[in-house]
Amino acid sequence: MAQSEVEALLGKAVTYVAPEELGRPSIRYFAVAVGDNNPLYLDETFAAGTRWGGIVAPPTLICETNQYATGSYRDDGYVGHQWDTPAGYAGLRGGNEYTFYRPARPDDRMTVEWRVAEAYERPGSSGPLLCVVSDVAYRDAEGDMLASNRETMVYRRQGGDGGRPTAQERPRPDDASSGTPASEPLARLPELKKHVTLTMMVAYAGATWDFHRYHYDGDFAREAGLPGPVVDGQMLGAFLAQLVVDWAGPEAFLQRLSFRLASAVYPGDHLTCRGEVAGWDPTSRTATLRLGIRGPARREVTRSASAVVELPPNGRELL
Repeated sequence: MAQSEVEALLGKAVTYVAPEELGRPSIRYFAVAVGDNNPLYLDETFAAGTRWGGIVAPPTLICETNQYATGSYRDDGYVGHQWDTPAGYAGLRGGNEYTFYRPARPDDRMTVEWRVAEAYERPGSSGPLLCVVSDVAYRDAEGDMLASNRETMVYRRQGGDGGRPTAQERPRPDDASSGTPASEPLARLPELKKHVTLTMMVAYAGATWDFHRYHYDGDFAREAGLPGPVVDGQMLGAFLAQLVVDWAGPEAFLQRLSFRLASAVYPGDHLTCRGEVAGWDPTSRTATLRLGIRGPARREVTRSASAVVELPPNGRELL
């Protein structure tokens, strides 16, 4: 790829304004799709008794939904935001870094701003890779921040042995998962088990307005070099958020969540979501967590996964 093509992506920006509010049906549909039965998202009476005063959305919903997009479906089924990368390149999610400022509510109408923060080429095992890092801001109707997202996508030229980049070609930041010993945890979170089915993947596609055919169309996925439909990587973020909130309780607030993808997940896979408390600040009542998802044969699905969660004054004590 010409250096000029890479540099042309830098600084690109686009803004979307959702045509309607998020809505309670969207919140309930998402929770059902990912198998999250927290009454905070489903039961108005229960939610009204929390410090939030009513139904709120699962933390990652606003960073996963394409409800704000108003364009037409492309041939690949996708309707959400996508940069105009050079022709002949297929993409794969590298990871996401979410920051949350307050829970999203049913009456929130989002403005979403995408900007290319980094674009660079690096060698891969099957040829050069294009890495695109985007900064995304999600604001409410008053312009106040709901969340931000730093998203990494990796693109490989199609053809030859190519379809999409392999797991080994995703960016690998230096962290505990790459050999640095982890400190002894202060506590361990109860494990969260997930059995991913094609039905769940289709439901998730509908709940997030993400109908990319990679996630349900076997023939389309195989033509792209995949063994079959592949789970949308952001669904794994929803699982990690559920793991944290189930442990911390409905009064807690998830401030940050980040993860990198280490391997693909396919229909029929059984996943185990794990977490441990790596740090605790009693002044701010925030816990820093190390997280991970393990698939069949103890295969690591995520790496570098972490979260910061604020516990309420009447919440659990860790130390």
